[in-house]
Amino acid sequence: MDIDIDRIFTELPQVGHANFQDLFKDRVRFFIEQIETFRSEIGKSREEIRILDVACGVGKNALAFAHTGYQVLGIDNGSESLEYLDKENSFPNLQTYFFDLYESDYDSIPGEFDVIVVAAILEHLENSGEILGNFIGHASKPCLILGDLPNGYGAAEWVHWVRKKVRRSWGETETYQRVSESLRYKKEYNETDSVTLTDTPHVHDFSWPMLKALLSHQELESIRIRNVDFLIGTPVIQKVVLGTRAAQRADVALAQILPRWMVNGWFLSG
Repeated sequence: MDIDIDRIFTELPQVGHANFQDLFKDRVRFFIEQIETFRSEIGKSREEIRILDVACGVGKNALAFAHTGYQVLGIDNGSESLEYLDKENSFPNLQTYFFDLYESDYDSIPGEFDVIVVAAILEHLENSGEILGNFIGHASKPCLILGDLPNGYGAAEWVHWVRKKVRRSWGETETYQRVSESLRYKKEYNETDSVTLTDTPHVHDFSWPMLKALLSHQELESIRIRNVDFLIGTPVIQKVVLGTRAAQRADVALAQILPRWMVNGWFLSG
């Protein structure tokens, strides 16, 4: 692949993340590698590839795709997110479109797409399979589906669950607030720290068997799965153990040799 991923992040620093730089870069690298392989198989130029980026947020994937030369439509139900993306966007091959996954008419989405990206969204949807199927209805034949899903039973989700329980009982105490403040990743946040400005809680906890069932139900072929990380993003552990990029790289490397069910999440294509 002759695409310089580092250059994308140098020229578009807003597609990265202050605390998880390598993780975001790995996601873009995985997605673009899969797109390039698929593009070669179907014999299209980069400029001919049409990508639908579902729940594009502030454009951390969409901007990288547009920089590479693909035709990109980013849809989201967050007006603030789209306003930020439109302000940052200098690519004529990247368009945005306000779309509510529950209220909008799927027939209003223009055209068919060679690639459909559902990154960090399916876990926010109770009826994730149905909504994914609606988008596949806008797929060209053949079409590549790309995704990014957390393991709802990975270390980060369990620690988040424990933290919520502790906060419910002791959240108002001065000791809890002092400890919580000391363990925050950053003292101040801005819109570029988030995948979207309208983040919503995870309402659907995927396990490895559930992910396999979802992919099987959508009748995807040539499925590729890559473990993302083991402990990155896990409260307390992130601050105490994984505060450096070297430690985070080691965590990602460890995840690649662990069983699927043990890691914090997966990149997928099919």
